[in-house]
Amino acid sequence: VLWVNSTSSVIQVEGKSLDGLVMMEDITARKQAEEKLRQLSTHDILTGLFNRGYFEAEMARLEGGRQFPVSIVMADVDQLKETNDSQGHAAGDTLLKRLAQVLSAAFRAEDILARIGGDEFAVLLPNTGSSAVKKALIRLRRTLREHNAAHTELHLQVSFGASTAQKYAPLADVLKEA
Repeated sequence: VLWVNSTSSVIQVEGKSLDGLVMMEDITARKQAEEKLRQLSTHDILTGLFNRGYFEAEMARLEGGRQFPVSIVMADVDQLKETNDSQGHAAGDTLLKRLAQVLSAAFRAEDILARIGGDEFAVLLPNTGSSAVKKALIRLRRTLREHNAAHTELHLQVSFGASTAQKYAPLADVLKEA
Protein backbone atom coordinates (compact mmCIF):
# COMPACT_ATOMS: atom_id res chain seq x y z
CA VAL A 1 0.00 0.00 0.00
CA LEU A 2 1.25 3.42 -0.95
CA TRP A 3 -0.33 6.36 0.85
CA VAL A 4 -0.39 9.64 -1.06
CA ASN A 5 -1.56 13.16 -0.44
CA SER A 6 -2.76 14.63 -3.71
CA THR A 7 -3.52 18.23 -4.59
CA SER A 8 -4.90 19.35 -7.90
CA SER A 9 -5.61 22.71 -9.45
CA VAL A 10 -6.63 24.12 -12.77
CA ILE A 11 -4.37 26.69 -14.45
CA GLN A 12 -6.35 29.52 -15.96
CA VAL A 13 -5.23 32.44 -18.09
CA GLU A 14 -7.73 35.25 -18.76
CA GLY A 15 -10.58 33.09 -17.47
CA LYS A 16 -9.86 30.13 -19.75
CA SER A 17 -8.75 26.76 -18.40
CA LEU A 18 -5.47 25.89 -20.08
CA ASP A 19 -4.16 22.98 -18.11
CA GLY A 20 -4.30 21.12 -14.84
CA LEU A 21 -1.69 20.37 -12.28
CA VAL A 22 -1.74 17.36 -9.98
CA MET A 23 0.81 17.03 -7.24
CA MET A 24 1.26 13.81 -5.29
CA GLU A 25 3.32 13.36 -2.17
CA ASP A 26 4.20 9.93 -0.80
CA ILE A 27 3.09 9.95 2.85
CA THR A 28 3.45 6.21 3.47
CA ALA A 29 6.16 6.68 6.12
CA ARG A 30 3.99 9.19 7.98
CA LYS A 31 0.97 6.86 7.90
CA GLN A 32 3.10 3.97 9.16
CA ALA A 33 4.43 6.14 12.01
CA GLU A 34 0.86 7.17 12.91
CA GLU A 35 -0.21 3.53 13.02
CA LYS A 36 2.80 2.64 15.19
CA LEU A 37 1.88 5.44 17.62
CA ARG A 38 -1.75 4.27 17.69
CA GLN A 39 -0.55 0.72 18.43
CA LEU A 40 1.77 1.94 21.21
CA SER A 41 -0.98 4.04 22.78
CA THR A 42 -3.42 1.13 23.10
CA HIS A 43 -1.20 -1.94 23.57
CA ASP A 44 1.14 -3.30 26.20
CA ILE A 45 4.62 -3.35 24.71
CA LEU A 46 5.71 -6.61 26.39
CA THR A 47 2.70 -8.84 25.68
CA GLY A 48 1.06 -7.20 22.67
CA LEU A 49 -2.31 -7.28 24.45
CA PHE A 50 -4.35 -4.15 25.03
CA ASN A 51 -3.18 -1.89 27.86
CA ARG A 52 -5.07 -0.64 30.92
CA GLY A 53 -6.10 2.65 29.29
CA TYR A 54 -7.72 0.87 26.36
CA PHE A 55 -9.33 -1.68 28.68
CA GLU A 56 -10.89 1.05 30.84
CA ALA A 57 -12.17 2.88 27.77
CA GLU A 58 -13.78 -0.36 26.54
CA MET A 59 -15.34 -0.94 29.98
CA ALA A 60 -16.89 2.53 29.80
CA ARG A 61 -18.12 1.89 26.26
CA LEU A 62 -19.68 -1.46 27.21
CA GLU A 63 -21.17 -0.01 30.39
CA GLY A 64 -23.11 2.51 28.33
CA GLY A 65 -24.16 0.00 25.68
CA ARG A 66 -26.56 -2.86 25.24
CA GLN A 67 -24.19 -5.81 25.27
CA PHE A 68 -25.21 -7.12 28.67
CA PRO A 69 -24.60 -9.54 30.22
CA VAL A 70 -20.92 -8.61 30.44
CA SER A 71 -18.42 -10.86 32.18
CA ILE A 72 -14.90 -10.07 33.30
CA VAL A 73 -12.17 -12.63 33.90
CA MET A 74 -9.11 -11.69 35.93
CA ALA A 75 -5.83 -13.60 35.73
CA ASP A 76 -2.81 -13.10 37.94
CA VAL A 77 0.57 -14.81 37.51
CA ASP A 78 1.40 -16.65 40.72
CA GLN A 79 4.83 -16.20 42.28
CA LEU A 80 6.08 -13.76 39.64
CA LYS A 81 8.18 -11.84 42.17
CA GLU A 82 9.85 -15.07 43.29
CA THR A 83 10.58 -16.00 39.67
CA ASN A 84 12.05 -12.53 39.04
CA ASP A 85 14.18 -12.78 42.21
CA SER A 86 15.45 -16.33 41.64
CA GLN A 87 15.72 -16.51 37.84
CA GLY A 88 15.81 -12.89 36.72
CA HIS A 89 13.36 -10.50 35.13
CA ALA A 90 13.76 -12.12 31.71
CA ALA A 91 12.20 -15.31 33.13
CA GLY A 92 9.37 -13.26 34.63
CA ASP A 93 8.81 -11.48 31.32
CA THR A 94 8.67 -14.88 29.62
CA LEU A 95 5.88 -15.94 31.99
CA LEU A 96 3.93 -12.75 31.23
CA LYS A 97 4.29 -13.29 27.48
CA ARG A 98 3.25 -16.92 27.84
CA LEU A 99 0.13 -15.98 29.78
CA ALA A 100 -0.75 -13.55 26.99
CA GLN A 101 -0.44 -16.46 24.52
CA VAL A 102 -2.61 -18.72 26.68
CA LEU A 103 -5.31 -16.05 27.04
CA SER A 104 -5.25 -15.33 23.31
CA ALA A 105 -5.68 -19.02 22.53
CA ALA A 106 -8.49 -19.53 25.05
CA PHE A 107 -10.75 -16.55 24.34
CA ARG A 108 -12.75 -15.35 21.34
CA ALA A 109 -11.53 -12.71 18.92
CA GLU A 110 -14.26 -10.30 20.07
CA ASP A 111 -13.21 -10.55 23.72
CA ILE A 112 -10.98 -7.75 24.96
CA LEU A 113 -7.74 -9.05 26.48
CA ALA A 114 -5.54 -6.64 28.38
CA ARG A 115 -2.58 -6.50 30.70
CA ILE A 116 -3.84 -4.06 33.30
CA GLY A 117 -0.98 -4.20 35.80
CA GLY A 118 2.40 -5.82 36.43
CA ASP A 119 1.19 -9.42 36.62
CA GLU A 120 -2.55 -8.75 36.26
CA PHE A 121 -4.54 -9.49 33.14
CA ALA A 122 -8.23 -8.95 32.48
CA VAL A 123 -10.64 -10.07 29.81
CA LEU A 124 -13.90 -8.32 28.95
CA LEU A 125 -16.50 -10.68 27.54
CA PRO A 126 -19.46 -8.78 26.05
CA ASN A 127 -22.75 -10.66 25.66
CA THR A 128 -21.48 -13.39 27.97
CA GLY A 129 -23.43 -14.64 30.96
CA SER A 130 -22.16 -16.59 33.95
CA SER A 131 -22.75 -20.06 32.43
CA ALA A 132 -20.78 -19.12 29.32
CA VAL A 133 -17.95 -17.63 31.38
CA LYS A 134 -17.74 -20.91 33.38
CA LYS A 135 -17.22 -22.75 30.09
CA ALA A 136 -14.60 -20.17 29.08
CA LEU A 137 -12.74 -20.78 32.34
CA ILE A 138 -12.77 -24.54 31.72
CA ARG A 139 -11.33 -23.88 28.25
CA LEU A 140 -8.76 -21.52 29.77
CA ARG A 141 -7.61 -24.10 32.34
CA ARG A 142 -7.34 -26.76 29.60
CA THR A 143 -5.31 -24.39 27.41
CA LEU A 144 -3.04 -23.61 30.37
CA ARG A 145 -2.49 -27.33 31.10
CA GLU A 146 -1.61 -27.98 27.44
CA HIS A 147 0.72 -25.00 27.42
CA ASN A 148 2.51 -26.15 30.58
CA ALA A 149 2.86 -29.67 29.16
CA ALA A 150 4.73 -28.15 26.21
CA HIS A 151 6.86 -25.87 28.43
CA THR A 152 8.10 -28.09 31.25
CA GLU A 153 11.18 -25.97 31.96
CA LEU A 154 9.20 -23.15 33.60
CA HIS A 155 5.59 -23.79 34.61
CA LEU A 156 3.09 -21.00 34.35
CA GLN A 157 0.92 -20.83 37.48
CA VAL A 158 -2.08 -18.54 37.30
CA SER A 159 -4.96 -17.60 39.59
CA PHE A 160 -8.29 -16.80 37.93
CA GLY A 161 -11.44 -15.03 39.01
CA ALA A 162 -14.59 -14.04 37.17
CA SER A 163 -17.70 -11.96 37.69
CA THR A 164 -20.74 -11.16 35.56
CA ALA A 165 -23.08 -8.20 35.27
CA GLN A 166 -26.36 -9.68 34.03
CA LYS A 167 -27.79 -6.20 33.43
CA TYR A 168 -26.40 -2.71 33.72
CA ALA A 169 -23.91 -2.38 36.56
CA PRO A 170 -20.76 -0.32 37.05
CA LEU A 171 -18.15 -2.53 35.41
CA ALA A 172 -15.46 -1.22 37.77
CA ASP A 173 -17.37 -3.06 40.52
CA VAL A 174 -17.54 -6.21 38.39
CA LEU A 175 -13.78 -5.96 37.78
CA LYS A 176 -13.13 -5.58 41.50
CA GLU A 177 -15.31 -8.61 42.26
CA ALA A 178 -13.54 -10.70 39.63
